[in-house]
Amino acid sequence: MIIEVDMYHLIRTYYNDGKSIRWIARTLGISRQTVKKYCEGNTHPDVRKEYHRDSNVVTEEVKSFILECLQEALLQLRHLCQGFLFTEPRILP
Repeated sequence: MIIEVDMYHLIRTYYNDGKSIRWIARTLGISRQTVKKYCEGNTHPDVRKEYHRDSNVVTEEVKSFILECLQEALLQLRHLCQGFLFTEPRILP
């Protein structure tokens, strides 16, 4: 749940009025950890931590490993299906 500025001010008001973190969390329907984070005053809902992730997560080493696995699986599949692909269909009794 994303806490908006209105909810932040409500949390801070309740906290400054002496309400417990548990009471605030239960009343507003949010986790105690979230309430505690905003009561401490180190975080503000308008300030979001920038999220950055490397787009090149799959390295060349991983790609080659995946290709090797797929090639091995293909060989095993060909071996298993060797007698079934080009036989005449039979009707079982």
